[in-house]
Amino acid sequence: MGVCCAKPDADVSSEFMTAEQPKINANPHKAAEPTAVAPKLAEPQAAAAAAAEEPKADKSVVQKTEEPAAELAKVEEPPAAAAAAEEPKAVESVVQKTEEPAAEMPKVASKPNFSGTWALTKADGDWDKFLTDQGAGYAKRAMFKSMGLGVGKLSEEIKQETREDKIHITIVTKSSQGGAQNAFLVDGQEQDGIDQGAPCLIAPRWEDDQLVAQLFEKKNHKIKVTLYRSMVDESNMCLVMESAKGNKVQRHFSKQ
Repeated sequence: MGVCCAKPDADVSSEFMTAEQPKINANPHKAAEPTAVAPKLAEPQAAAAAAAEEPKADKSVVQKTEEPAAELAKVEEPPAAAAAAEEPKAVESVVQKTEEPAAEMPKVASKPNFSGTWALTKADGDWDKFLTDQGAGYAKRAMFKSMGLGVGKLSEEIKQETREDKIHITIVTKSSQGGAQNAFLVDGQEQDGIDQGAPCLIAPRWEDDQLVAQLFEKKNHKIKVTLYRSMVDESNMCLVMESAKGNKVQRHFSKQ
């Protein structure tokens, strides 16, 4: 009962060897298993893979954060561009509205004013041919030449006024042979008049700064003469008379 039996020494040594045996390489020519090395090689690969993945994650974050800013800029730019594009149009329309009346006003103001009393001071051209075209015979032509073609004897009193943007002209002609009066509206329409004591039709119009008037016979509507009246300067006026055959003469007037 109280006796203790000890194991043989051989058994003790066998237990010691069993515990220390894994540290001894039984085959010296066999390479040791890379149990400890394998984890060390795997660690750099994992670190490299993690390092390669990290920038991608950063870029995606940057892109996601920057996209809203780009969208905001797109939303803000169109209203500003639209406002900038609309402003010049509004200014141009205002300029056009203010300039249109100024362009129309000079049409009447630029025309010469023939108002005043004018005396015939000179006559030019082939009056013999011109009077022949007018149906004057030899005796009448000779008498007219003897009177100096009316120089110093013929005068015109002209009254020109504007009514409702239309020009009205009245011409009173006086000479030693008598006188005549014609009043007309300068609009290109045929109106009643008198030429050399006989009724006629007058169609007055503007050609630039010239007052042009065509005279027609009232019976057969044949053209008798075309008158071109213009201002040389403030004190001198010129009247060109052209027959139906194209023969022209001139009368020069000075303001009295």
